[in-house]
Amino acid sequence: MAKVFKAVKHDPCDDIKKFITLWKENEKWKYNIEERLNQQENKIKDMTTFQAETKTYVTEIKSQIDRLETRLFSFMDGLVKNLTSKDETERKAEQSERVSTQDKWISFAKWIIAGTIFIIVLYFFGKDGGSK
Repeated sequence: MAKVFKAVKHDPCDDIKKFITLWKENEKWKYNIEERLNQQENKIKDMTTFQAETKTYVTEIKSQIDRLETRLFSFMDGLVKNLTSKDETERKAEQSERVSTQDKWISFAKWIIAGTIFIIVLYFFGKDGGSK
């Protein structure tokens, strides 16, 4: 069988119209892409600015924490020194009290020993103690 080809009328204007239509669509896409690109660039600029501000805030926060840490350690150091001096003062007071109490007992023991010696001397050299 022999194939029969039909002659198709081909109008070059149709091709030009299609090309123009495609060109317009391409221009719309290009415009949309450029618009999105500009939006993205603006967002990137905003993010860069925000990042710089955030770095500044973080630096300020770190310095505040450092100052707070310094104050805290100074306070703790003072507190330890204060407690140490109180402990030393209390220790000295207890020691002086202990010495005072020991001095009282030693004095009491001296009186007992002196009294005992006195009684023994009286017994030996008393009226009846030495003549027997």
